[in-house]
Amino acid sequence: MNELLPTSQKSYCPFFLILYLVVLGQVGFDIYLPSLPAMAADLNTTISLVQFSLSVYLVSMAFSQLFYGPLSDTYGRRNIILYAVSLYLLSSFACTVASTVQYLLIFRFIQGFSAGACVVIARAITRDQYHGKNLAKATVFLSIAWAIVPMLAPVAGGFIQQYIGWRYNFLLLLAISIVCFTLLFFFLPETLKQKKTPSVKHIFSSYKQLLSSRFFVGNLLPPALLYSSSVAYVSVAPILFQSRLHVTASHSGLLLMTTTIFYLIGSIVNRFSLNKFSMRSIILAGILLAVLSATSLIVLAFFANLTIAVIIIPFIFYYFSAGLIFATCVTKALIPFPSIAGTASALLGCLQVLMGAISTAIMSHLPDASLRPLAFYVLMAMVISLISILCITPTDNPHR
Repeated sequence: MNELLPTSQKSYCPFFLILYLVVLGQVGFDIYLPSLPAMAADLNTTISLVQFSLSVYLVSMAFSQLFYGPLSDTYGRRNIILYAVSLYLLSSFACTVASTVQYLLIFRFIQGFSAGACVVIARAITRDQYHGKNLAKATVFLSIAWAIVPMLAPVAGGFIQQYIGWRYNFLLLLAISIVCFTLLFFFLPETLKQKKTPSVKHIFSSYKQLLSSRFFVGNLLPPALLYSSSVAYVSVAPILFQSRLHVTASHSGLLLMTTTIFYLIGSIVNRFSLNKFSMRSIILAGILLAVLSATSLIVLAFFANLTIAVIIIPFIFYYFSAGLIFATCVTKALIPFPSIAGTASALLGCLQVLMGAISTAIMSHLPDASLRPLAFYVLMAMVISLISILCITPTDNPHR
């Protein structure tokens, strides 16, 4: 990663610490996915209500980013993230002792609210330190970290569930957040060069500027819809695997890893493709592959018997295409707005995670676990993504 070292070492945040923030924000969602059936039984509630804890986490995470982004532009990155990680570790401990699903939902809301800072401030620090294609390459590395978490966390969570129980998932989150706070306290400098004067009018003006930009909106929709489709998949797949196909919790986690590992592969291919192709070309190739993957999922959902292969094979190609698209779109959305990087990251992250919350809410309220609604949702999301790139995003985008 030496190529990602900024020209100025003053106020430089080590890149591993940015990656750690990404991991902390993501792992809180993924780690207990294989435990959903067991949690419902232990808390004497329905699987749908435990699934709803995923939506609660994501909604809170989404809207909190609108709060953290402008605050970090005004007061700096360091102080805001230290407070947020402190809240994260307290709420992680509270989840371990939750005695009812109602308490769990409250603590997950608080945990999601603090996790939002991890996402938005990691992106803002990256935008503070890198520019142009170096920013794109740095964002790819963040995307790879984002891929590794849903690949490994459900595997770890599956084994934790099978051998010691779901509450230890949240104890692991507590340990991870304590380490994160310690590293931030000692190694995170303030990376914001010029703090802004607090102003509600300025905040709304910044959001208006972003939402009126075709560059921002056009490149925002594909990663938001990719994330929402991925969240829908990981919330439905463990139930399909365990309830319909009768696999164990640990096996379920391994199956999720089988598909999400291709996001990592796609991100690596993206990293090297940036040296040869324009960002727009990479995005279009990825979206076309995603549309084909979603179409095959629809066909299999209606005309094939439900098997492990029917579920995971289309998502192997889907996740590979997501690896090509995600980081590149995020980079193109942020490039034109260096002076409001925190606010831009906040809005992008909020809408992205909010779409994920909507998808989990839809899936959790279906009467029976089924592949067909998931297939419809993924295809619809990818068609909208293609329209967004072709019809909304200008072709004369800066930095290609």
